[in-house]
Amino acid sequence: MAPDLSAPILVVDDKAGQVAAAAALKAKGFTTVLVADNAPAAWKLLHQVPVKLVLCELVMPQITGIHLLRKIRAENALASLPVIIMSAVKDPRLISAAVSSGATDFLIKPFDPDTLERKLASAFTPRAPMPAGQKKLLDAGEKLIEQYRYDDAVKIYSKALKDDPLLAAAYHGLARVFKLKNDKAKHKAFLERAVQVYAQTDKFDEAEELLKELRKHHPDAGNPFKAAGDAHMAAGKHEEAAKAFLKALEISPDDLNLDVLLARAYHAAGQEEKCLGTVMRVLKKKDAMPEAREIYASLTGEDWDANPSSAAGKKRQADEEEYEKKGTVKFWTPDLLVSVRGRQNMPIVAMSPSTVTFSTLNQEFAADEKFHFDIVRLDEGGMPHKELEDIKAKVEKTSAQAVKAIFDPKVKEARKEEIMAIILAAQVRVKEEIKKMGNVKDFEVDMLFM
Repeated sequence: MAPDLSAPILVVDDKAGQVAAAAALKAKGFTTVLVADNAPAAWKLLHQVPVKLVLCELVMPQITGIHLLRKIRAENALASLPVIIMSAVKDPRLISAAVSSGATDFLIKPFDPDTLERKLASAFTPRAPMPAGQKKLLDAGEKLIEQYRYDDAVKIYSKALKDDPLLAAAYHGLARVFKLKNDKAKHKAFLERAVQVYAQTDKFDEAEELLKELRKHHPDAGNPFKAAGDAHMAAGKHEEAAKAFLKALEISPDDLNLDVLLARAYHAAGQEEKCLGTVMRVLKKKDAMPEAREIYASLTGEDWDANPSSAAGKKRQADEEEYEKKGTVKFWTPDLLVSVRGRQNMPIVAMSPSTVTFSTLNQEFAADEKFHFDIVRLDEGGMPHKELEDIKAKVEKTSAQAVKAIFDPKVKEARKEEIMAIILAAQVRVKEEIKKMGNVKDFEVDMLFM
């Protein structure tokens, strides 16, 4: 759902924060941006203007952003107002407190325009507010932790999760309890689940900050964004899965299996161009990856080995270049001619398995011109004899003195051996001519024409 760009947005922050947020909002097209220096001023504006969204700094003098948030949620007329809490303080406990107090989202400062746009789009999407019962349970859990009543806190958070299995703040609360109880296994399990649920519900900033805490205490922890992507795929939410797998790749950029999962998500979402780009990136890194080959074949209808970027394709290219290199000859004695019907015979000056270059003798050829010709050889008496008939080619380069033409691919393949036989015989004749000069005793023919 596209946000209403004329909707009044209230920024609650210090002067520097107001300027930065207002500039970012206006850059995204929002035309009505209100500002307040503190919670009392914000509360006054909320009762004077029909504000549609609040961006509120967490840490403020006297009354914090969370206190303002709780006050908003407690008033019936404002309870459903989207509130995004902002902070440069990257403490997962503060994020959890903001979410459990009813924050629509959390924004880490400094933020980039794309992140802000994504948060705003999500905040403007209509959603049911957190049920009062759930909020009450989360608040109760916090108080029980403060009172060191850990077993009671576990019961409260478990009850909250029974009502809503995707309540990330409750998983985070359980993780905190078990950390305090020194139960490392359960601390890890619930923290991983909290990160996964935040990611699964597109709260990527919260997930990333909580992931730092997870990796700090459990360096061997898995990639929760992958689990979130898997969950989205199972639910048929393919675009959301792709977003989660992209975040997973930021954490584990060398995991090609994640790239394959991303390609499958793109494919399922109908984003074939992105899918193809992803799967080709995988195959260029690991040519023999069966899953990636399968996706490539389903998209293109051809085997990956047929692609020039594949290992097989690169080998073919190298073989062709080597073949071309070894098979190229420059004619130091003009005994081979190109014979085109209606034109004067023209001496060949160079030839390879795929091209022929000949002197035009001032005869004109157009760029990209296609023509048929014979290759003839002059005998010792100067009489022409056909060596190869009816060759199809196209002009690649042309000048007043010479033309370079490319053999038709079908001709090149079908008459490969005949063309090479002419070239090899010409190499031998040129070698003999050079030996007759008397200053060259012996050499490798291939080396002469490299």
